[in-house]
Amino acid sequence: MKTKLTLLFILLAAATVAGNAQYFVEGGFGVDFSGNKESIDVSPSETSRFSINFLPQVGYRLNDKIAVGIQGILSQNNFKRTGSVLKDKTSHWQISAFGRYKLWGTEKFSLLLDGSIYYREIKINRITLAGEQSDSYSRIGIDLVPAAIYNLTEKFSLITRFIFLNMELYSENGKHKGTVDGISVNNKSSAYSFVFSGSTLLTSLGNINIGFIYNF
Repeated sequence: MKTKLTLLFILLAAATVAGNAQYFVEGGFGVDFSGNKESIDVSPSETSRFSINFLPQVGYRLNDKIAVGIQGILSQNNFKRTGSVLKDKTSHWQISAFGRYKLWGTEKFSLLLDGSIYYREIKINRITLAGEQSDSYSRIGIDLVPAAIYNLTEKFSLITRFIFLNMELYSENGKHKGTVDGISVNNKSSAYSFVFSGSTLLTSLGNINIGFIYNF
């Protein structure tokens, strides 16, 4: 947690020294919670879900077409179903360096291509009827996603990323510990993948992500 807060402090500190029109800060914030009650095979079941996401970003415009910067992501997702004694807690943080190229634009509207190199850590704690398991993953990858910006005023803009057109190449290492059906689990895994759509830095926020930009 200390590492996460340090990374966010660096991002926010960079924003405070941005004193000219070449700098901008950008970000998104999302909260989602839901719950329901039902009966399965006469047994009552209650389900609840809560998730929160925070995505600060600081950038610098090299010229009218190209911008670069750094981005952080913090995400927490909790799921619980009392009827089947199921709990699932997922958290992840990420730091990335990004580049942005303006493909086309007018005074109010622009089409962009965002690319980033990132490092991500994910932790999952899960309790089911079969047992309890803890999984952790570290991932290094590159990501490309198209986006659009609409300028509300000279200072404020909205940005939308089209996640369903995302491309991602990554390498991932995992650690898995716990007990499943009375059997102890303690192993490691590794994987690499190239994905077109369906995988993104912002998966938890949906297929179209909307954020804000403040221009200094």
